[in-house]
Amino acid sequence: MIYDLGRFGTILEDHRIRRGYSLSEVQRITKVDRNTLAKMEYGEIVPTLRTLERLSKCYNSDLISIYSTCRIEFNQFLLNIYRRLDQVSSHGEIKGLREIITDLKNFSDNLSDDKRMQLKSQIGALEIWAEFIKLSEPKYQNCRISYTYVIIDYFRQNHKGFSIDSLEKYNFDYFELRLLLTLCSSWMNTDQKNTSIKICDFVLDRLNNDTNQFDVVVDLITRVYYLKSFTYYFMKEDKKTIEYATRGIKLSVQRKYISLLPDLYARRGIAKLLSGMDFKDDIIFACKACEVINENQFLEHMIKTLNTKYEVNVYEFYEPYIGESK
Repeated sequence: MIYDLGRFGTILEDHRIRRGYSLSEVQRITKVDRNTLAKMEYGEIVPTLRTLERLSKCYNSDLISIYSTCRIEFNQFLLNIYRRLDQVSSHGEIKGLREIITDLKNFSDNLSDDKRMQLKSQIGALEIWAEFIKLSEPKYQNCRISYTYVIIDYFRQNHKGFSIDSLEKYNFDYFELRLLLTLCSSWMNTDQKNTSIKICDFVLDRLNNDTNQFDVVVDLITRVYYLKSFTYYFMKEDKKTIEYATRGIKLSVQRKYISLLPDLYARRGIAKLLSGMDFKDDIIFACKACEVINENQFLEHMIKTLNTKYEVNVYEFYEPYIGESK
């Protein structure tokens, strides 16, 4: 059994404070060491049955039953990890990813052997992904592309006979599907563009057939649409860029999944511009989305790119910038 020790620790502290006890007073009453009590409240140690019995008498509350309500199911824990992973990946937070890896390792210590082996593979995938995020800066682009061989090697070690040409043969978990998508982000502007699209289509097919963790799956589908639209942009296929950016925008708005909206609106707006269509509304929405999530760096890059590459002055039609010059 795995328990949410942090949650239970908060409950213990609330019981103590409501009764006006200090840790020293609880130690005197229960004969439980003060440091042990403090660590329990911080969620750092697992309470023994004997300790729970003593504290139950002290607080006049059935803490054994309360503790049982803090049990974490394996699938529930993973679902929470998936949600955190979406937040981390949206902002490229290496620190947040490292924290997830640490939590997975701590969680796996209390699991049965089969589930521990399952998590071991997933932890390996995340550790490779963490190294990949380190290389996200443009100056490391060549290193990032080279690192794809490390990712492929991971799949070869964990899936016998692994080949990009036969992805449908393998039973990838959620972490591995995300790791596959990192290949797309590296290859979208190389001669591997078609392979990038192939991986996206495979992941989409797997996710569309997944009836579990629906909200998490939908958010990842949004990311696949983003990757497809970006790849088609580099392939100069404006119609398909618009199609998949539109799909991503609709899902993002529906799910209130804002982090990818600046990219999706910008990608669709530029594709419309290149197609001779009205594009200004999309660029305005991209600017507004940047402001909502404080993506100032992306906003400045988008405005500069539109100006230098496409001779579009955003300040002429985006209201907050009208009358300003930079």
